[in-house]
Amino acid sequence: MGDVVYGSSGDFGLAFFTAVNVKNVQVAWQERALARASFLYADNKFVIFDEDGALALASPGQSGLQIHARTSVMKNLAWTVPTLAGTKLYLRDRRTIVALDLG
Repeated sequence: MGDVVYGSSGDFGLAFFTAVNVKNVQVAWQERALARASFLYADNKFVIFDEDGALALASPGQSGLQIHARTSVMKNLAWTVPTLAGTKLYLRDRRTIVALDLG
């Protein structure tokens, strides 16, 4: 988005949601509040789904990630990117698929 690339990185231990400025190739900030996560960007917000099954709604800022809401949705490991179709958000863990109506 603009001059910033966002991503979730990490392997064993902490995983960081990271913002990197592509003009100067510097890390702008890192957020540790989430586990490794997949995410999508819609309506100027990130819909973040972490591997522990937590769903978060957040906005990127100059100095960090502002988390507006967070809830546990799934119970098993979740590595699939959330999918938004219209007002329906689809989430999947290793055993279950859910559709949430965001309308």
